[in-house]
Amino acid sequence: MSGELLPAVAAEPNRGGVYRPLVATALAVAAGVVVDRLGEASASAGMRAAFAGSATTILLVLATSLKRVGKQPAIWCLLAALAGTGAVRHAIGWSLARRDDLARFARVESQPACLRAVLVDSPRIAPPPANSLLRALPQGHSSEATIAITAIRDGVVWRPASGRCRLRVAGQLLHADAGDAVLLYARIARPGPPLNPGQYDWGAAERIAGRLAEAYCRDPQCVIVERPAAKSAVAAWGASLRRASENSLRSAVGPRQGDLAAAVIFGARERLPDKTTEAFLRTGTIHLMVVSGLHAGMLAAMAWGTLRLAGCGERARVAGTLTALGAYVLAVGPQAPVVRASVLVAAWLAATTLGRRASAVNVLAAAALAILAMNPAEAFRTGTQLSFVSVATLVGASGVVARRSRRTPLQDLLAEVRPWWERWGRGAFRALAVGSLASTAVWIVAGPLVAAKFHIVTVGGVMLTPFLMPLVSAAMGAGLMATTLGWVSPALAAIPGAICAGCLALVQRAIERADAWSWSHAYTAGPSDWWLVGWYVLGGIGILTAPRAGKLTRMIVAAALWGICGFGAAEMGRRAGDQLECTFLAVGHGTCVVMELPGGQTVLYDAGSLNSPESTGRTIAQYLWNRGIRRIDAIVLSHADVDHYNAVPTLLELMPIDAVYVSPMMFDPVATDGRLQAPDYLRGQIKLNGAPLREVWMGDKLRLADPRAAIDILFPPREGVYGRDNANSILLSVEFAGRRVLLPGDLESPGIELVMADPSLDCDVLLAPHHGSAASDPPGFAAWCTPEWVVFSGGDAERTAAVDRTYQRAGAVVLHTAASGAVRFSLSAEGVKVAPTVRPFHDRAPTDPKDDFTETPSQ
Repeated sequence: MSGELLPAVAAEPNRGGVYRPLVATALAVAAGVVVDRLGEASASAGMRAAFAGSATTILLVLATSLKRVGKQPAIWCLLAALAGTGAVRHAIGWSLARRDDLARFARVESQPACLRAVLVDSPRIAPPPANSLLRALPQGHSSEATIAITAIRDGVVWRPASGRCRLRVAGQLLHADAGDAVLLYARIARPGPPLNPGQYDWGAAERIAGRLAEAYCRDPQCVIVERPAAKSAVAAWGASLRRASENSLRSAVGPRQGDLAAAVIFGARERLPDKTTEAFLRTGTIHLMVVSGLHAGMLAAMAWGTLRLAGCGERARVAGTLTALGAYVLAVGPQAPVVRASVLVAAWLAATTLGRRASAVNVLAAAALAILAMNPAEAFRTGTQLSFVSVATLVGASGVVARRSRRTPLQDLLAEVRPWWERWGRGAFRALAVGSLASTAVWIVAGPLVAAKFHIVTVGGVMLTPFLMPLVSAAMGAGLMATTLGWVSPALAAIPGAICAGCLALVQRAIERADAWSWSHAYTAGPSDWWLVGWYVLGGIGILTAPRAGKLTRMIVAAALWGICGFGAAEMGRRAGDQLECTFLAVGHGTCVVMELPGGQTVLYDAGSLNSPESTGRTIAQYLWNRGIRRIDAIVLSHADVDHYNAVPTLLELMPIDAVYVSPMMFDPVATDGRLQAPDYLRGQIKLNGAPLREVWMGDKLRLADPRAAIDILFPPREGVYGRDNANSILLSVEFAGRRVLLPGDLESPGIELVMADPSLDCDVLLAPHHGSAASDPPGFAAWCTPEWVVFSGGDAERTAAVDRTYQRAGAVVLHTAASGAVRFSLSAEGVKVAPTVRPFHDRAPTDPKDDFTETPSQ
């Protein structure tokens, strides 16, 4: 912004330092929010709100009384009262819901429902994911929006209902828009907890957004518009403005860069291919596609400069800039970064009008208070945390640069007599140096949070950002100009549209080149939560209390030591134990069994699902990182069905894999009915990543570090058996301390009959063959191996009461990963212990003899 926008002002009110009351206020309110979240498990929302409200009232009265005694006690009481206010606001917004909220009607298992609702925003239409040989079920377009529920049908009677929820539609929802009243024929559900330890908690994310349930429609025709939105509705204005802005921008920029321009300028990333978004993420430049302070600042600067050129007065410029900023917020939606940036710009403009110089830290605290007032749960969203951490870092870095770049009058005089080309060169070099300093500072400060939540460390972004920011700024300025001119005349928007397209093409090319560098990023488990809290709390205290040069050096040394401790602890990995841990992960219709052996090795049996291959791979990796596992010693793939191996390429990218074992039938054209495209692609990816691919068959053993454990291949023979790939599934026997786990993959006829022709083999834990399918002869196989526990790895569709009863009559306890989440068994000399890793088993019979779910006594 120009210097006129930041005029000099009178001294601050207190002589001892800069007056920043909003900083203490924001910290106090945030502390109250955190305390209430920590107390959620120990008291109900009503009790927490009542206690915090009573304490706040008492503290306010006490602060008023103590004001006559001294300022300090009164200030502390006031800050405590503010913390109580934050706790009350969080308890009400996070834990309380109306009696008729849709979430009270919904269950974790989806159920059909007929709803009346109003669309809160415009549907966001995403294109089908890229074709992949590893994606078992093809997907088409999908639409998503937020709706406000008004009624739910109970038989033939409509009952009032409330609450917001996410609406997902299979297909393109083109006939409904924001503000429309709609009738829905949908399936509703309440988001449940993550089914695997370490997995991303979508339920918590939806709860932060104020959506306690979701509705799914199989077809766009299941959404019927009963009453179009009124033209005067704010939602309709926003939808029209957003649609007109994106259409104007895409028309001016062109089809090749139109979607990227809409993503960079308006945050509309739903149309971008996954490949493009992932490239931005891996190179650490994903922030370029997040609507943030750069967008609001650029828009405000353009509006201010335009009005100034038009000869408008200062008040008119302030009013016009605020109007333009409000229209932009209406177009992109009230996202936390947008609100934060808007408050920052509005505060600077207000300071200009009042003739005062605003403190950057104070204004940032005002933005934090605005977000906490709107939705205090935003404090726990990673995106919001990164937004404030990055801006605070830039504010601190700008202060350091300002202090070190002060020039004497002699230096100013020498600068004026230099040739213009030298002045321009020095200015460009200085801008690049400042950009590099700012990018490095943000990477150092925000990097641990990114590593902990997104499990990636990006080096390329530090070097790319200073060079890309001028291009992105030019693209944004040209794009905003093209959008505005496009409403008047598309011909006038052609030139800025071409500039925007050219800049974005250069940005995309640079990011694709950087993404090809193997050293530009690395995946990691990241530091633990305790380390993150120490990093930011101690770092914040140090920055506020020790800005002097000598203390700054000591702070840098302390930060380096703390960083070594955190990342060193994260990368130490799992220690070898005296028991064998076997965990059946919940991956939907698919299989992944993680075996943590007593010698410290980790072996996976299968790694796949009918769900997205990338999503399944990340779920498995997140569990391994959660367990302190940094590498996979071996993966055994049972057979050539994609729901048993399609996550392997993603795992190869995320962590080292020492070997992959398959049967000779894995790539056999007869066993696979000639469908070798997906297996051949898998083989190519394994070789490309340098992992050895080895064949195993009946009679082989895997070499283990601890001789007390054994993994034997019981089936198939080297020549295989006549039949499809299921019949040639690898049957794995895992033994330790006299206990056995059997893993048969999708074993079925005729292979399963050959297995059962051998002498019976008792086991403690069994993976139900073929996800519990009746084609796997459950009665015969249960009689052959007499398991104590049977785990079904699959979705809700595989939960059949008939097969359950078959194994229960054989004396086994039946568990389903779809209902219970990941299940972990511990094999030791004391017996077999089993525990749910996520939530209690709620689908078991209450009269089960093993009702405590603790252990099977040793025999």
